[in-house]
This record gives sequence, structure tokens and C-alpha cells, in this order.
Amino acid sequence: MRGSPVPPVRYPHAVFLENNGKLAPDRNSADDVARLFEEVVPRALEGHAKRRLLLYVHGGLVPEASALEVLDKHRLAFFDDAYPIAVVWRTGLLNTLDYWVADRKEQEGTGGPEALAGGSQMDEPIVPLREGERLVVRALEVLCTRGRFIWNEMKENAHRASVEWGSRDCPKVATEKGGMLVVLDALESLVRKDPDLEVHLMVHSAGAILAAPFVKLWASEGRVPPPPEYVGLGLHPLPRQSGLGRTLHSITFLAPACTMDDFGVYYHDLLEAGRLGKAALYVLSDAAEQADDCIKVYPQSLLYLVSNAFEGVKPSKNEGKPLLGMYRHVVNTPAVRSLLDSGRVELVIAEKTRTPRGDYACKAVHHGDFDTDIETLHSVRVRIREAASMQVPVKGRAGLPLPVGEPETMPPS
Repeated sequence: MRGSPVPPVRYPHAVFLENNGKLAPDRNSADDVARLFEEVVPRALEGHAKRRLLLYVHGGLVPEASALEVLDKHRLAFFDDAYPIAVVWRTGLLNTLDYWVADRKEQEGTGGPEALAGGSQMDEPIVPLREGERLVVRALEVLCTRGRFIWNEMKENAHRASVEWGSRDCPKVATEKGGMLVVLDALESLVRKDPDLEVHLMVHSAGAILAAPFVKLWASEGRVPPPPEYVGLGLHPLPRQSGLGRTLHSITFLAPACTMDDFGVYYHDLLEAGRLGKAALYVLSDAAEQADDCIKVYPQSLLYLVSNAFEGVKPSKNEGKPLLGMYRHVVNTPAVRSLLDSGRVELVIAEKTRTPRGDYACKAVHHGDFDTDIETLHSVRVRIREAASMQVPVKGRAGLPLPVGEPETMPPS
């Protein structure tokens, strides 16, 4: 008797994560993810002269329905050049609140501790606030620090997605596996079978936080320590003894919300070594960040709110916690400027940087625009298509040209 037919993969372009970075069982299982990479992707890329996979990680506080709408646009934008797969992690406000409550209840049951609280492209002006505006913004930031637990819950889920867990009774035996580790293993298996497959990564906003440990495990050689330990659920992260030593063909950061500290831990050395391929950092100008708003309440961009309120730094002189996706922090971080100067990373400023055809490479106006902006998606698509032929230069800049009318040298660090 023939066995039952294997059901089709329900979501051939997405992997879904839920609380604590685990796979969302109502959407997919580990078997579903394995079949996605073992069967669906190879079948879709069969016959293509260049086989490319684009892994996309969306930002935080994004409802699942909105993430799927963005994925639909990416399928249209990238499908001819790369097979797009989105990591849809449930970071909507209501989801995150539910997860926080569930985690606190688990902590009460186990007695576990609470989660941690937590002249060139460089010549763009840094815009100071007028005194009256500064007082209003600071008052809102103080109020928003009360909601910091939501941001911390989301970051906690992001970190847990890339670890294996042991229980309190058996802490050295893996009983749980984060969803990004499931993706990591499935992707590595696919690349072993198809060494010519190009792997590209695009992250938006807090997606850079979720992707950071994953990238470290994918591209590092040698021992990789686990992310920060969040043991509130009585689970203990087990370190992967070594990274896979793989490479990416390109990585694109779209207004990343990760701190410069996390950038240094997870991304910097790999970028410097050229293990992440051709990299680009897309940002708003400082003037655009300050003209943006958060749900019509906070009168600046989400990254300003994260920097000045959610990351636990007492606001001082409009600086806040340095973030990779904020132009004002990029220009004041020597490690990032060094990567830009060496050509390891290209800086793309929205409505400033132009393509060789003279068009803007990005026309995002708001923080949330990047992953749906047509010009941004087109320039990323071109970079993916040309990534194999791009060489990371030892000196100078390559790729997207400087904004029109600006000099070719950066001011001193």
C-alpha cells in the first residue's frame, strides 16, 4: 500500500517564528523548514544560470499580516534574480505583550530571574533641535522608557532564536532549538549539496538584531559563544562549539536598529574579513530622521526613540545609544567609518545617493519605507545580480557613487 502523499509546504516563501524565537507551530514545523530548503528552493531555481537565495528579516513591532504584504512585494521584485524567503517573526505590539506576560508567568512558576532590562557621504548635516522642541521630545522619551519592556521582550526573542536550550534538570542536553538554528542547519545542508548557490541577506530595522547571531554562526570559524543569557524560562543556552565558516555573497542593512555594541560583536570582524560579501548600509539623513514620526505621537523616527528611550540610555544632548542605522552615529563611530573608507561597506543615504544612471538609489522618507521603496528594492536587486563579479577593494570606495555635489573624501575620524 502506498503511503499518504506528502502535503505541500504551506508557505514556500516564509519561515515563521513565535515567542522565544521558536518556530511557530501553527505555521510551520522543523520538517516544513527542511522541505522548504531541500525541495522547494532547488525546484524553483532549477534551470537558472545563476542560483541565488535571498533571506529577508523584517523589523520589529511589525504585525504578521504586514510582514506578509511586504513579502508579496519582494516576490515580485526579486523572483527573477533570487528566490526570496522571509523570516516572519511575530513582533507586533499585541504579540509582544502576550509573550511578555507568558514569560513573566513562567518565571513566577520557576522562580527564574526576569529578563535583562535593558565632504562626502559623511558630510550630511546633523540637525540640532530647538530648545522648545527638545523639551517636548525629552518628555515623550521619558514616558516611553516605561514601555522599554516591550523592546526588551522583542530583543530577548531575537537572541533566543539562534541558540539551543537545555532544561534546568538537564542543562547540557539540548531539548529546544531556536528557529534561526533550524534555518541555519537547513541552509547549510542546501549549500553543501549546491556549492554554487549564492546566499544573500537583507535585514530591516530590528531584523539586524535577529539576524546577528545567525550571521555569526554562519560565517565565523572557530568557537562561537551564545548570545546574552536570558534564563527567565528556566532554559540555558548551549554554545555551538564552532561556526560553519560559510560566506554571504551580499548583506544589505536597511536602517538597522542594532546598537553599535552589537554591531561590533556580531558583524564588524566578518565585514572586515570580507566574509559577508559586498555590504551596503541604507540610512535616512539626520534631517529626514528628525522630520519622521512614530505613529504620529513621537515627533522623530523610530530609531531616535530606540536610541534615546528603549535602549536604556539616559538621553543627553540628543545623542542616545549609538545605533548602526542612524547617520549621526555612523559618522561618529570610527569602526564603521573605517569599513566605509575601505570599501567594505557602501553607505546609501536616502534621497542623496545616486545610481550610475543618475537615479536615487533609495527614496525612503520614513523609517518604515525602506523594505517597500521601489528604488531601494531595485538597487538591492542590482547589487545581488552583480555581487559575484564585485571585488572588495583594499582602498577607496566602489559601487554606488557619492551623493551629487559632495566631495570624495570624508572628514577626519
